[in-house]
Amino acid sequence: MDKNVIKRLLNMDTSEGCDPVPVLDDIISLVEAQLKNRLGGADTIPAQLEYIVVNVTVARFNQIGDEGKSSMTIEGESASWLTDLFQPFEADIQRYVNSSVQGGKITFL
Repeated sequence: MDKNVIKRLLNMDTSEGCDPVPVLDDIISLVEAQLKNRLGGADTIPAQLEYIVVNVTVARFNQIGDEGKSSMTIEGESASWLTDLFQPFEADIQRYVNSSVQGGKITFL
């Protein structure tokens, strides 16, 4: 996965050697681990699902400082957050898992 895609979405400097937000790597690692777990303990994230890592990472990064909140209103402006950032992608994750199970084989030793 190209981390520069995420940095561009967050309007960060993507020039060589520039890493303005080291916490971004931590968020990416956590999001990847969560997605692998949702995929049944996968070792890698399939290329066709990498967009989920990008979108969930951006959403999680934008929640920094607002962890644990579901909504907030300040001077008439309100914001709300999903409690499960993977929820919009559950159908895609399930479709991938189902297709993997149908196309896979079981070997008994």
